[in-house]
Amino acid sequence: KNLAGEGGVPEHEVKMVYFTDWEEFFSKSTQLLIAKPNDVRYTMKYRHCDSCLVVKVTDDTVCLKFKTDQIADVARVEKMNAAFVRLMSSKTIDPTTITMEADEEKTAAVPARTGKKPKAQKKR
Repeated sequence: KNLAGEGGVPEHEVKMVYFTDWEEFFSKSTQLLIAKPNDVRYTMKYRHCDSCLVVKVTDDTVCLKFKTDQIADVARVEKMNAAFVRLMSSKTIDPTTITMEADEEKTAAVPARTGKKPKAQKKR
């Protein structure tokens, strides 16, 4: 029995789509989040035996999935996670701020730590 059918949405009305292109998945996922910010949720599942990561974004009517076994895609998923947390915790959603490029620029702008603590000034 499908859990979506128990929640009031008939089983035949749930649309599940697997994406092979990350940019398209990210775009459709953010569109879904903007359209229904109170209903959208997402999950990540890693299967060690298959060495694959599955990301699912759903609002119980539309289900978007992305499956990968590439390390580069894991970094993209981390950036999407940061963007979604930022959007879900804000009071208003500004669609112009949702881009993967903006996240990459912010990450690159953070200076790297050297690991050394600043020297304390001597007291006189």
